[in-house]
Amino acid sequence: EDFLARVDLLSALGHNVLISNSDSYAELNIYLNKLSKKSIAYVMATYNLEDFFKKEATNDSILHQMGGLFEPKTKVYVYPSLASEESQELKTIENMDLPDHLIFLLLYLTENKLIEAIDDYNPSVVPIWSRTVLRQIHAGEKGWEGMVPNLVAKEVKRKCLFGAKCEK
Repeated sequence: EDFLARVDLLSALGHNVLISNSDSYAELNIYLNKLSKKSIAYVMATYNLEDFFKKEATNDSILHQMGGLFEPKTKVYVYPSLASEESQELKTIENMDLPDHLIFLLLYLTENKLIEAIDDYNPSVVPIWSRTVLRQIHAGEKGWEGMVPNLVAKEVKRKCLFGAKCEK
């Protein structure tokens, strides 16, 4: 239900949606590159990129995973985030928390423009965490509506998504 609700909301905003059961960005990217001659781009927050690096560094297939994700037609764009929900520290590519042995890999990928920071971002959305919005919806709290586009708030209430009280 959660995934279908997210698909409905993204579709209502005019976005195309792809759902995959792929375990990794690399597998998904290899698959998509076989289907398309066009470039592929991923947009993720800095904490997602940190998780990707740390996850791949814990297994023996880091080169396979990195090679699969950073194929010639693929770029990763990284949106800044806060270090945590409680923090006001802005986390960017430049100050990500990575193990020492991965820093040069990140430098290589950024120098070769395979990973690029999104510099023209809206600072007002950086402090918004989806899990906070979901927690507020589940608890019936007010205020989450201001953290999402108006159309999304209306649809969540109209369709009673994510445990929201219905407003018909």
